[in-house]
Amino acid sequence: MNRSLESELRFRVHEILAAKGIELPFPQRDLHIRSATGLEKLMAERRPPADANGSGGMESAPHPQGR
Repeated sequence: MNRSLESELRFRVHEILAAKGIELPFPQRDLHIRSATGLEKLMAERRPPADANGSGGMESAPHPQGR
């Protein structure tokens, strides 16, 4: 198939899907949060309670032997 024809076909498919409100995902490593409403509360609910030292219930990894 001709490269310009392939490109035109892909652009046309994209235009039609976009007109219908359909987004095509693509590989990415970024996280886009459209709305942070309630996110802070959710994170607070999932956070482990702090111990007497205020460490937040997180345990540190053991240190390797000989260091």
